Amino acid sequence: MAEPTKSWLPRTGQVTSYVTGDDGYYQAGNPLTTRFVDNGNGTITDRATGLTWVKDMTDCGAAFYTGGVLVTFSWSQAVAACVALEYAGLTDWRLPNVLEQVSLVSMGANPNVPAGIVSPADAIYWTSTTDAANTAYAHRVTADRLNVSIDAKTTNTFYARPVRGGDDAALRVAPGYPADDTVTNGVVFGMTGVEYEGTRPKNIIITGKVVTIR
Repeated sequence: MAEPTKSWLPRTGQVTSYVTGDDGYYQAGNPLTTRFVDNGNGTITDRATGLTWVKDMTDCGAAFYTGGVLVTFSWSQAVAACVALEYAGLTDWRLPNVLEQVSLVSMGANPNVPAGIVSPADAIYWTSTTDAANTAYAHRVTADRLNVSIDAKTTNTFYARPVRGGDDAALRVAPGYPADDTVTNGVVFGMTGVEYEGTRPKNIIITGKVVTIR
């Protein structure tokens, strides 16, 4: 394998190389070795994006799971259900946008669902992103075999996986720097936004504010 190529984007999770120069060869992306963290309250946090996800929608009450079956929604219903959700003591849930939903994959797994996430076989999820060419349609994502498409908002029903965070939810690993938590001057690093000067942390940027470590 080549030296991993670091970037702000998450790695896909594919670690097997089938030909020199493919995804498994470079494993390009955010170099976190431990990406998904179980919060112990029915949620899981992606340290590469700062997003927190509901692990299993069967725990989300009758709006998402009723009669032993996961509920499917029209697009507007999916948006409303996620916004109305109160779960794990939190009330700021929402329907993820298309890039957020796409980020919740592991191309090294079969199906392409990260460990800890419970998803029905062949599950299709709505995203909050409307199609720019036809606003009667919205983007949706098939989780098992990552596939992004569009469908009519009112005539199709799909699942909805609530998400929260993504603005000030977490620090993440900066490209080209240590891959996991490092303790320096009593501060734990390992999430994006850490700026280094040599081997010493220089700045931590949190929601646009800079904290200088001297």
